[in-house]
Amino acid sequence: MTHAPARYARCLRLALSGAACVLTFSGTAQAACRWTFVNGQQQQLCDSPTDAPAKKPLLDVAPPLLPATMAPIRPAVIPPLGKTSCNQAQVWNGSAYRWRTLCQ
Repeated sequence: MTHAPARYARCLRLALSGAACVLTFSGTAQAACRWTFVNGQQQQLCDSPTDAPAKKPLLDVAPPLLPATMAPIRPAVIPPLGKTSCNQAQVWNGSAYRWRTLCQ
């Protein structure tokens, strides 16, 4: 009978540490798609094909002015599995357009 409270406390401690681990690792590792401007057009970008689609913003926003620059010379990229082609595009990062290789 004296062992029951100690066993209960040990089980409770184990359950709480397990729940803490689940909460720690479940919320931060997921990436999601996001809406941004690519070559002056609003479109959805995802880092992975398994990312959850983002909701399109309700208000259409005027695109930031696209600078007239040439794409930097980069080596050819082999498209990843599930994609057919890759090309360079100017992607808005929130403060400026940056050249990125996008695969479709």
